[in-house]
Amino acid sequence: MGQFTVQNQSGSPNQPPHRKLIGLILLSALIGVGVFFLVSLIFYPAFIARLASRKAVEIAYLEGFTSLMTLAALSGGFVFWVIDRRQKENAEASQERSLSFQQFQDIHDRLVNPEQEEARRWIFTNIPIKSPDEPLEDWFVRVTEIINARPKGWKQERSPGQIHIKQVLNNLDFIGFVCEHFWDAKASDIDWLSPPVSKVWLRIGPYVKHISELRGEPDYYLSASQIGEFCIKWREDKQMPESKFVEGL
Repeated sequence: MGQFTVQNQSGSPNQPPHRKLIGLILLSALIGVGVFFLVSLIFYPAFIARLASRKAVEIAYLEGFTSLMTLAALSGGFVFWVIDRRQKENAEASQERSLSFQQFQDIHDRLVNPEQEEARRWIFTNIPIKSPDEPLEDWFVRVTEIINARPKGWKQERSPGQIHIKQVLNNLDFIGFVCEHFWDAKASDIDWLSPPVSKVWLRIGPYVKHISELRGEPDYYLSASQIGEFCIKWREDKQMPESKFVEGL
């Protein structure tokens, strides 16, 4: 759906951060030792051999010592940079996980809200799933009569069906927008999210689509449509059976 992507959970797990850090430290030390022996055994003796006086030799030793100290300082600085960089990456990853969980918690609270559960239950009980061979216009007329029906003595401007449909669509629109732009969802998150969303969208998806066409509004509850279609396709691709609504259960 749109830009909505799911984290890939396949493959081997990432290497623990402390192992990566130890590996970088050892690599830095190995490079430092290699450069040290390269200078000490090849370049440094050749340079000393060219010096004629004892004073020049002392100066050479001093310069060599200074060079080695500089190399050690550079190696140490590189190690500290790696450590600091790794700590920042770990902090950023921890913050991203925290934000992702907060988004999940918000979506969870919205789905299990008693008003939302009641609205979905009304849809499951009253709105039939459109069969493939039934013309959309015929199904739409039949469903519209159900949605607009008013019980005896009902005094509100909107019928119960209109209220429930509106509640569910507003909620799905919010969830779809968050999933598309903010939530770093994993496959397990979609496995959890897809049953209630797909089950309700199978019943009201064609209704919303037809209203969008009648009004000439292609963005009519667009985010709700995207998350609804995405969850249906997700379960179809994984060959997961569509759960059935049983009154009283």
